[in-house]
Amino acid sequence: MKYSKLTAILLCVLFLGSTMLVSCGGGGGGGEDEALNIVATWLLQPVGYEGISPITMEITAHRAPDDIDATATPGAGDPNYITGITVTTTFDPGVVSPRYLTIVITFNDGLVLTLTGSVNANNTSMSGDYTDTSGSSDTWSAARQ
Repeated sequence: MKYSKLTAILLCVLFLGSTMLVSCGGGGGGGEDEALNIVATWLLQPVGYEGISPITMEITAHRAPDDIDATATPGAGDPNYITGITVTTTFDPGVVSPRYLTIVITFNDGLVLTLTGSVNANNTSMSGDYTDTSGSSDTWSAARQ
């Protein structure tokens, strides 16, 4: 069986075209991490701080790793117990990775609680470890509301 030069060229073009479609195809497989978004209301649960948990943390702006607006309110007890909160990240807003952050909460009795951890892939929870200036340490978690 003889093929003409034109037939051979057409077969090569079709083969290359189909190969390109398969190798460049769709991407969008599920399971990919979402771009980071921490602007939300979060309920913080530091283990051992049940007397004031959950702490409501409101993050209203994330402009840069060290330029984040946040407030915190204890879930129980004296509403003025928390006197300050600072949130910093190792990432700019909207990145996929890394997803690490530090939350520092200051209380009116001088106690300082430092929480370090990360945000999960779909931006619905945070978790990690904490230490405080009294020497206590344990784990913490937060759920997006």
